[in-house]
Amino acid sequence: SFFVPSLTGFASENNWHRQVPAYTEVKVDRQAAGNTLLFSDSPEMVKTCGVLYRDTVEGKVRLFFHHVNDTKSTQQLAVVLRNKNPLRPAHVTLGRKGISRPDKDWLRAGKDAQIKFLKEATPVTFKLRGKKEILSGTTGVKFMPQDLISGIMDFTFSKPVTVSVMMLPVNTDFYDAVDVYDILPADEGGHVLRGTFPFDRLNITVKDVYNTDSNVIWGMKLADRNYYVKGIDATTGKKVINYGNYGVIYDLSFQTAGKNDTQVRFNPYGGEYAGACEFGNGDETNLVHLPRHAKSFGKKNVNDTVIVGKVKGGKTGRVIFSPPGSSNLPIRIFLESVEKENK
Repeated sequence: SFFVPSLTGFASENNWHRQVPAYTEVKVDRQAAGNTLLFSDSPEMVKTCGVLYRDTVEGKVRLFFHHVNDTKSTQQLAVVLRNKNPLRPAHVTLGRKGISRPDKDWLRAGKDAQIKFLKEATPVTFKLRGKKEILSGTTGVKFMPQDLISGIMDFTFSKPVTVSVMMLPVNTDFYDAVDVYDILPADEGGHVLRGTFPFDRLNITVKDVYNTDSNVIWGMKLADRNYYVKGIDATTGKKVINYGNYGVIYDLSFQTAGKNDTQVRFNPYGGEYAGACEFGNGDETNLVHLPRHAKSFGKKNVNDTVIVGKVKGGKTGRVIFSPPGSSNLPIRIFLESVEKENK
């Protein structure tokens, strides 16, 4: 167990504002699951036009991209899908998607994409015979110098489809550009934040049942470096690591017992954070902004927390989130006992 000093022992709301109270660090099971993840974030600061990432994939695929226009003029960001055999159309289903507005406030852009992605979406299916630009349906999205666009999209491809994330000059024909522009080199250094990865989900289960009668706070650290997914940069063939697990969904579940409610807190332990999550309380699930009434939290105090929601005793709680672009990691989740609401 790991304990943080507390001024009063059992937590009160005032105590949380001062610091994280004493808590017990609990063990969790982590299981990789899901489908293929394409990650495009290198070069993050894009100084010249070209292909940012490309691979040919099939089946269920998630794409996460995060790029800044680091040129002196307005450019266009596009995601182009290509079926190399137009005689046999590929059936493409676009499920959940979250594309931020172009924004010079990078934290806000990351949060915008998360909120849009976590909202329920009606899947759209279409036939892909040749090439299709998927962000706008035509020419991509314009973004000005120092604007960032962050996005998450879930696809299902019935046959192999080449996915290209590209930045090109305004009014460029993306359909021709797919064959003309070069693949840009990744950022220099040890962290190459692009690649194709074998899973896009981590299912996390708290091993023990949280007993609300015990008046003990439980805490767990997530989105930490011990479980970063490993993959291949398809443009170079080199092995890469998704430092931050961007695009990976964390699905945390826990069981409760006792007569009181379990209050769940989210803590940006690594620094400033702006995102969203789905919170499950038994049979009910809600979208929660992190934080609700401000853009971000955790900038001045790594002990900042927000209350995500409450779970009744004897129920299953869930917190589903994904690391937002531009935010800091890791995060911590805390469970604490509070008096049962009488309804």
